[in-house]
Amino acid sequence: MKTRLATLLLLVLAVLLGGCSGLTGPDLPTPIPTEYLPTVVAVTAQAAQRAATETALPLLATGITQARPTNPAPSTPNPTPASASPSITPATSLAPTDTPTSALPTPSPTNTRRPSQTPTVTMTPGIPLADIQIYSLGPMSKVISPLLVGATINTVPGGYYVVELWIEPLSTGQQPRLLLRDLHNFVSEPLSFIYLADEYEFELSRLSEVGQLRISTFDAQDRPVAVASVDLLLLQVGENEINPPGDLMQPIVIREPAPNHLIQGGKLTISGLARLSEISILNIELVTTNGKVVGTSDIYLTGGEDGNYAAFNSTINYLVTETTWARLIVKETGRRIVGIRQLASFEILLSP
Repeated sequence: MKTRLATLLLLVLAVLLGGCSGLTGPDLPTPIPTEYLPTVVAVTAQAAQRAATETALPLLATGITQARPTNPAPSTPNPTPASASPSITPATSLAPTDTPTSALPTPSPTNTRRPSQTPTVTMTPGIPLADIQIYSLGPMSKVISPLLVGATINTVPGGYYVVELWIEPLSTGQQPRLLLRDLHNFVSEPLSFIYLADEYEFELSRLSEVGQLRISTFDAQDRPVAVASVDLLLLQVGENEINPPGDLMQPIVIREPAPNHLIQGGKLTISGLARLSEISILNIELVTTNGKVVGTSDIYLTGGEDGNYAAFNSTINYLVTETTWARLIVKETGRRIVGIRQLASFEILLSP
């Protein structure tokens, strides 16, 4: 391409020189035709660029050689020993983190549940409140007529409750005497409990009598569900001297079996706690819905110190021919005033 352009320029110059050979005067520069000016400019620019490149390459090579170190550092940096002083790392070398550590909250030690080295062992579950709580009269309160009774009673669907006032027999071996009895049915859709606050009139043939206030609940089959009582000193004349109420916790707690539990094999194991005031007998019964007793047992139990609970356990043999619902009843009978002093119960399912 360059050779052709040079030849073309020579031919143009020869023609021009040949046409003007007869003219005299000083030699002037021959103008270049207008149509060839772009070509001449491009050729000149390329020649200048090539000359500049040929001049700059040796200088650039020399500069790179002088700037390059004689012993270059290895591409992989050596790890810093633990004993060495920490080096400052430029910020540009840190990799970005999705969730900065400073933005995360530091968990409190109390938020982390850790097992205790010494586990806490609860020997017995808590004692529930009694199904019947007599809170208006304490043991051996001195009372005159009318008798003000305040109590909380857990209701029984389809059942009823009875308030009774008994006094001791006139002589040993006789039955206690009943001063009053008040019976009330629970409503068809009762609340879980009711408050009782009533006055009861009574008459005495003596100046004073040892008596017992007894409140009982029954189910629709006339089976006892719960009984609570308090001993009183009844006066014909005088003034009331009311003692604080006794313990309002459940006096008899059945731990085993559980309510509505299925029992099979003709044998029932029962255990629990009872709060007794003296040496007494716990009577255990299994009573079906038709009132038949299909199993029974008696346990001689000594009351705990200062009204504490005493443990009891027993095994009862029962006899049923088919799967039958029965009420498990545990009761304490009084000695001075014969009758049920306290009672607890619930239903279980018996199978042969």
